[in-house]
Formats: sequence, structure tokens, C-alpha cells
Amino acid sequence: MVFTLIDAFSFKKIGIRPYEAINKERHEQDIAEWETAAKTGDPEAQYMLFIEYHSRARTDGDSEFLKRAEEMLDASAAQEFSNAVESKKHWPLVRAAIEKKLKRGPKT
Repeated sequence: MVFTLIDAFSFKKIGIRPYEAINKERHEQDIAEWETAAKTGDPEAQYMLFIEYHSRARTDGDSEFLKRAEEMLDASAAQEFSNAVESKKHWPLVRAAIEKKLKRGPKT
């Protein structure tokens, strides 16, 4: 266990466990759980998906994720989830910045 902790927080990994694969798998499980909960109207799950889709829109340059992010933010804020209500105040500026980035296209 001690070596696992050392490896988890060190810059140079010694490879005791495949942390990147474990984290990616866990993240995919989280997304699946949020999607299921969001379909039932869970505002926290909707907000978590907003964050995920917003991140993907920024990093992947995919306008579909931007659209989905806004849908999840609207759904969560409509239920007065406090984080969503706060994020919605800044969303027009954030969306405009991402749209501008999408229009520029990928970096070469």
C-alpha cells in the first residue's frame, strides 16, 4: 500500500498499478451513471454532464458537445440547482468563447 501511494503521487511512475487506465475506466462509469440519473431528472447529474460536455466541447472542438452542455445546464438550472444557476450567469460568455474557438478550427 505504501508503494501504491508513492507511485500515485510521484512524477516518475514505477508502474505498480495502471492508474491512467483505472481513472479512465472510473470516469466512463461516472458518465454512464450521470447519464442514467440525468434522464430521470436528477439536477446534480445534469450539472455534472454539463461540466463533462463543456470540457469535451473545449478540448475536442465538437459543437454537438456544446449543444448538449447547454441542454444539461438549462435542465439543471430549471430545477434551481445552485451550481447550475451560478454557471448559467456566465454561460453566454463561455459559450461565445467556445464558439469562437470552434470557428477557428483545430490548431495546426
